[in-house]
Amino acid sequence: MATKTPPKGKKPVGPKPGEYPGKIVDIDVSSEMSESFLEYAYSVIYSRALPDARDGLKPVHRRILHQMAEM
Repeated sequence: MATKTPPKGKKPVGPKPGEYPGKIVDIDVSSEMSESFLEYAYSVIYSRALPDARDGLKPVHRRILHQMAEM
């Protein structure tokens, strides 16, 4: 298979294959997954699952009512 070359007059963007611009850090996959999942879970609970104190509606219910009002 032919290698991709940039069009004439343009330089390739980014590092060359095999080069790494930053430092690669070894991390424990299980601890990273548990920490990342916990952050994601808090985000979902806060933004989707808890009703708003102003009107008691969750975001999905607010969108449904808004669409029904526009019909």
